[in-house]
Amino acid sequence: MKGALIAGGVSVLLIASGTIEFFLKKDFVHKEDLKDVSKIIVDSDVVNVHLSSDGSRMDLEYTGKKSILGDPQVDVTYEGDQVVIKVREVNNWRRIAPINTSRGNLVLNVPSKLMDQVQIRTGVGKIDVRYPSEIKELTLNSDVGTINVDSFKGESLNVSSNVGTINLGTIDGNINVDSLVGRIKIEDLSNMKGKNNIKSNNGTIKVGIPGEKTLNEVGLNIITKTGRIISENNKLSGENIYNVEQLPPGKKVINRYKGDKELNITSFVGNIKIY
Repeated sequence: MKGALIAGGVSVLLIASGTIEFFLKKDFVHKEDLKDVSKIIVDSDVVNVHLSSDGSRMDLEYTGKKSILGDPQVDVTYEGDQVVIKVREVNNWRRIAPINTSRGNLVLNVPSKLMDQVQIRTGVGKIDVRYPSEIKELTLNSDVGTINVDSFKGESLNVSSNVGTINLGTIDGNINVDSLVGRIKIEDLSNMKGKNNIKSNNGTIKVGIPGEKTLNEVGLNIITKTGRIISENNKLSGENIYNVEQLPPGKKVINRYKGDKELNITSFVGNIKIY
């Protein structure tokens, strides 16, 4: 009984605090031109991050809310040819009170050019990448939130999420994708290069490879601990491909072909679909 009263009191306090903040918070906007750099690092807490290419200027725009606890903070520092952008929400109620779902938005505009490295991390928030030019190395991480990449062309794409869906479009390069809880979908991995790793601890994995008639000449190691491996259009057929029956319902598909392409997919809980 005492525990229930305490829990109820905490709930009332959180709701009251969220209500007070709702009425007192005001818009906060930070705009800043960026120097022409080849490396970008974004470190944020409760923020949606968008990377796009629009116009000829490299800049950022953050929109959020002021609160009774203070304004959000946007810090931009340069280290040689690298810029580090840190965004912090002062209002910690957003971290502990799920009733308040408002988040700031950071829009990075980078004109179409070859980038050496882009790293984007957010604690709670969505990451959207709509950047048509080449990035040698793109790294994206969200603790809680969806990650969307319209397309990627470069050497390496690294994507990780603790909780959230990962959606990737057309990929030209090698990838490393890791999801603790959430679905992974890749529209087109036809232009895979080198070693590619895709893993989900709890969630389905769908990989489209329309440019390949079969995966007979791709090194394969596809494993599902609890689920099925589904193949469309005979993608997983060929003299080099072996289906290894494990204890049901687990499955394993391997290919001992030694070439310049390798695809490793693991789902501990969930189906794997190749199409």
